[in-house]
Amino acid sequence: MLGVQFLEAVRQVTDRIAANPKAFRIVAEDVRRANLPRRWPYALWYVIVEPDSVVIAALHHRRDPRLGPGRKPG
Repeated sequence: MLGVQFLEAVRQVTDRIAANPKAFRIVAEDVRRANLPRRWPYALWYVIVEPDSVVIAALHHRRDPRLGPGRKPG
């Protein structure tokens, strides 16, 4: 049940991104971040590739943002 609720939260955020991709702030170069509802400490990181938006990562808020999606520490 909890997993279904999480997926619904992700779906709601992806719908918001699709409706207005430029509504969320830029966090690195052309990468934007859309937070999930407060209950879930995650954010979707995405880029706008006209005419679409492409989610490149779903990161926990405690993850070091300097690592960025796909980067390894060290």
